[in-house]
Amino acid sequence: MHAGGAALTYYMEDGALKYRIMIKILSTLIAGRKVSAREIAEKFEISPRTVYRYIDELSAAGIPVEVSRGRYGGAALMETYRLPS
Repeated sequence: MHAGGAALTYYMEDGALKYRIMIKILSTLIAGRKVSAREIAEKFEISPRTVYRYIDELSAAGIPVEVSRGRYGGAALMETYRLPS
């Protein structure tokens, strides 16, 4: 965990930071390239396990995130996905 772990944990409990990070993860995925859980975790100062939980929540909300595990794995949106207008 990074140096500000206690503060991050506090804000995670009220949910606001969680959803802010999930929106940023979605924005990262919309950029169109496969991104590893580790890369997302480092970028947003969360654990890779948390990244997978947030991606699961995005999927449950109907956003088609494809995840492949392993050395060349990562998360990406299905190519045909478009945000609703």
